[in-house]
Amino acid sequence: MKKRNIKLLLLLPLLALFHNAMADGEHWTWNQHQYSNNSIFIAVITIDGTEQRSDQLEIGAFVDETCRGSIICKYEPKKDRYYAYLVVNGVSGMEMHFRLWDHTTDSELDVTCGITYTFEADESFGLPNSPYVFPFTTNPTEVIFNGTVNELWSVAGNWEGNALPTEGDLAIINAPCQLDQDAEVLQLVVNDAKSLTITEGHTLTAGSITSDAATKLVVADGGQLVCDNREGVFATVKKYVSGYGTGNDKWCFIASPLVGGTEHTSIGNLVNEEGYDLYAFDQTEELEWRNFKINDLTLNPGEGYLYANTSNVTLEFAGELNSTVDKVNLGYGSGYTQSGWNLIGNPFTRNAYADRSYYVLDETGSAVNPVAASEAEVIAPCTGIMVKATSDEETVSFSPNAPRNNKGILKMMVSSFTRGTSSDCAIVSFNPNDALAKYVFHSGGPQLTISQEGNEFAIVSAEREGELPVNFKAGENGSYTISVNVSHVSMDYLHLIDNLTGDDVDLLETPSYSFNARATDYASRFKIVFVCGDDSSADSETFAYFNGTEWVINYEGEAVLQMLDAKGRIVFSIEASNHVSTAGMAPGVYMFRLVNGNDVKTQKVVVR
Repeated sequence: MKKRNIKLLLLLPLLALFHNAMADGEHWTWNQHQYSNNSIFIAVITIDGTEQRSDQLEIGAFVDETCRGSIICKYEPKKDRYYAYLVVNGVSGMEMHFRLWDHTTDSELDVTCGITYTFEADESFGLPNSPYVFPFTTNPTEVIFNGTVNELWSVAGNWEGNALPTEGDLAIINAPCQLDQDAEVLQLVVNDAKSLTITEGHTLTAGSITSDAATKLVVADGGQLVCDNREGVFATVKKYVSGYGTGNDKWCFIASPLVGGTEHTSIGNLVNEEGYDLYAFDQTEELEWRNFKINDLTLNPGEGYLYANTSNVTLEFAGELNSTVDKVNLGYGSGYTQSGWNLIGNPFTRNAYADRSYYVLDETGSAVNPVAASEAEVIAPCTGIMVKATSDEETVSFSPNAPRNNKGILKMMVSSFTRGTSSDCAIVSFNPNDALAKYVFHSGGPQLTISQEGNEFAIVSAEREGELPVNFKAGENGSYTISVNVSHVSMDYLHLIDNLTGDDVDLLETPSYSFNARATDYASRFKIVFVCGDDSSADSETFAYFNGTEWVINYEGEAVLQMLDAKGRIVFSIEASNHVSTAGMAPGVYMFRLVNGNDVKTQKVVVR
């Protein structure tokens, strides 16, 4: 309990005042003379955050089941508040908890006080102008999973009372359970010898969780666990890794969601006899990748690691969940060849967004792709990313909230099919602070970069009109194709100039360009010239953007999002969210209406 200790030199007169304020008729009785030492509270009572206005509430202080002080609240007209002038007595070290009795109903309220008090003599808490607060919360309804029908959370018959728990309930898992839908509860308790598995594609959100063994709570690859209290919560978090067989690809960036100091040998299925590789990144020139296949490596939340396995495996991170790391400090090291580069990772059991641009490994595990921070791509649990610091004392924050107000990007991709598929990517972003230097993970493939001020970038932040040199290096002689993809912005003009052949390609008409290249060609092969259309982010009526799978809604505060069909009929009306799935939407032309108080915005959208 956090205490404001005010030692009172004149405690006896104050106690006399308190006893005068005490009324007859308290429900709980206590022996005021059993102990000679007292402490006092000038307090108000809140329930679920609301200060109570009643002279029928009685608060009692208890040691186990023995009352050590109680008082009925008293109304003070000058303050227009109801005060509890509570005196408690005992001996030093007594642990006291608090209960409420309602004299209106003549019954004890089903509430829990959020604080306890360790008794010390002659302490005082609160003043009339700044009273102490006893915060009570309503005890949730217990809903017990017994698995009567099967192991599925979604089947009502598996729960006592044939009803699924809701966001205000206490869900008690008393049988093996599979979470097969998104769910939100106030509290979750997994009983001994029982388990709850969050399956792929589903999210469990809980205010608090009681799970004191990693076998009790399992998060499958593709599942998510969101909880306010992670300290003392034990779980097993899984991540699937595709094996590379006899090749040299299928690398992946992994990260631990557990508290610090997890030995790599304790991660389930990470080590096998057939063969695995595990590296930590080091900026120094000699030790860029430090191999920990033989020596032990301690994994910490917020750090990332390079991993590969000959076989398909599902890694199992089992232990106490990280509850302290959400911001990662970056190393700069200006004297090193790889100065500023850091391999970090999502430290949570939920999807997260990074507040700066980064690299991820592609699906083949053989090349890295840049991702602009404004693209709002999620980073899954147990996933690492590569970022670059440009100075000392920089950080990366992982947040559940997606970045807003994307002003658009232009993505250029180069691919080759000469010997298998290989590719690279460079991005022109029309958002500030999206820039990211070029990092080469595998030097044998094609490389596409944007040159600025003598440096090579994977992502540049640009004005909405201009031209940029685009450098290209062929990994080997062969045929290549450059294609473009534009998102969140319209283009009035977009041309790719081939400086070697003189070709001028209108990418708005033909969004790809094929060419031959040799490994010995000069890098300064291309130039891109562009003019964006009207700045949609400046249009107060434009608030929805389609990212290929869902609508991204830009708004602040509380709002209602409505979708109307061509005849003006409301298709749906929901509390606005930053992400709206297109699942179930019939193709056609619709109108989005965003209502925020008296502020109403409309926008025509097309569902294909």
